[in-house]
Amino acid sequence: MQLILSELDLEKMPPELRQSLLQYLSGAPRAKEAAVPGTTPFGRLQVMALLREASFHPDGHALHALLKRLAYGEGAEEPKREDLTKALPSNARAKLGRCLSTLNRLASRAAKQPGAKLWSYRRASNSYAVHPATRRMLRDLLPALERSGPGEEPLWEG
Repeated sequence: MQLILSELDLEKMPPELRQSLLQYLSGAPRAKEAAVPGTTPFGRLQVMALLREASFHPDGHALHALLKRLAYGEGAEEPKREDLTKALPSNARAKLGRCLSTLNRLASRAAKQPGAKLWSYRRASNSYAVHPATRRMLRDLLPALERSGPGEEPLWEG
């Protein structure tokens, strides 16, 4: 039996399946990624759809600021509520809860999975966690979005 997968086929796969398949084919031992309970891993196309939805939303500036903060870097700590509040424009600081709920709703729509969640609240540390695969995609795509000029359409289609 022979199976042929294109790059487009690999991009459409859920990130966990793609990673498992590539590790299986390479014969590498499977590395355990610290999954965040309650969050959904998003692939490139899903994160692009989320960024597109957020940019056309009436609270787009606030949502974009939250996405930048939720894409915390490698080894960086999960953002706390105060960090997210400080990241918001001053006129949107009172609506942090509403903006976070909007992000989860937009993420669910972008993933075409009812109940999919972008972030999860950790009560013990008062912080917000995002799945590592999703954070990686956000860190890859947010700079491309910022490079788009005012008269130029961002490259949503990849």
